[in-house]
Amino acid sequence: MTIDMFLMCHSMLLAKLALLIVLPFLLLCYGVGNAHCSTVHDNRNDLRSLLDFKQRISDPSGVLNWTTNTNLCQWNGVVCSSTPPYRVTELNLPGKNLDGNISSALGNLTSLRTLDLSDNRFRGPIPILGKLQHLNTLSLGGNLLQGVIPEALTNCSNLAVLNLSLNNLNGV
Repeated sequence: MTIDMFLMCHSMLLAKLALLIVLPFLLLCYGVGNAHCSTVHDNRNDLRSLLDFKQRISDPSGVLNWTTNTNLCQWNGVVCSSTPPYRVTELNLPGKNLDGNISSALGNLTSLRTLDLSDNRFRGPIPILGKLQHLNTLSLGGNLLQGVIPEALTNCSNLAVLNLSLNNLNGV
């Protein structure tokens, strides 16, 4: 065996060894990348819910800077969890001159802990929010809401603060 053949075999062996070392890391990165994509999916559900909410209301002051060009965790009034998948945990829009019906799509924000839409001009019924089992604070006071308090709110088992005052609600 000549030196050239030895060097060629040696370099081929090194290339195979490098491939064996690098390939598992590439597969790991691919798997991590896919896991990241699946967590973004959870965040996309929150995105759709917030955009549906925005679409159904009037924002004469232009407070809602909500566009898909900006991460939803940077939107006015939106607070997200500090760890991936960065789910919406708070929606705080008190006294923003918002008008319209509160979309039941907010009931899909399953990581929501605080929902404060007080002192606006929301009308219509209180939406079904029964899937919000982490909800701690619900403040809808000072609006023009009508109808009865939905029984589904009893599913919000962590609810500690409930403000529905100064509305046109009736019933028990």
